[in-house]
Amino acid sequence: MTKAAARTICCRATDELIGRPSPFQKIVAFGYYDGPTSGVLQCADCGSAYVFEMLQWDEDQDVRVFALAPLSTATFGRVVDALSVAEPPRWPVWVPAGSVDAAVQEEVDDNLVGAGPIQFVVAAERLDREILAAEAVDHATQSQVTDWLSFLHLVGNSSSTR
Repeated sequence: MTKAAARTICCRATDELIGRPSPFQKIVAFGYYDGPTSGVLQCADCGSAYVFEMLQWDEDQDVRVFALAPLSTATFGRVVDALSVAEPPRWPVWVPAGSVDAAVQEEVDDNLVGAGPIQFVVAAERLDREILAAEAVDHATQSQVTDWLSFLHLVGNSSSTR
């Protein structure tokens, strides 16, 4: 692989993400089950931030599909700052250890209220590694899709859909 091929692509180029290294190199996991299932993340290329939530995984729980909703970069920074009170962030994936006290959790929740609607979905084994599929979605698409793996043209049977 050449150096140019190894370079990450910006999150905004969903049609170019497939088969490329993930642009998400700052991931804060709120939920975790053999990898992040929910949280916030930031694109290393453009700095855009998102709230993410796992929608589905394949039969082996390896390939996961995530919905991404935009979040301001300032809000991402405030969430990181609030959670950093207990421990410093560790990138690319940070799972804040221990329990977050009620005041910090309330601050995080208050910041996430400002997230926009889901803009796109991505599939990956891990969000900080190769992107297997990506597709922009609108509200109508979200309400109609029942199998995200099929929607993204990924082989395999789903075992869980949220």
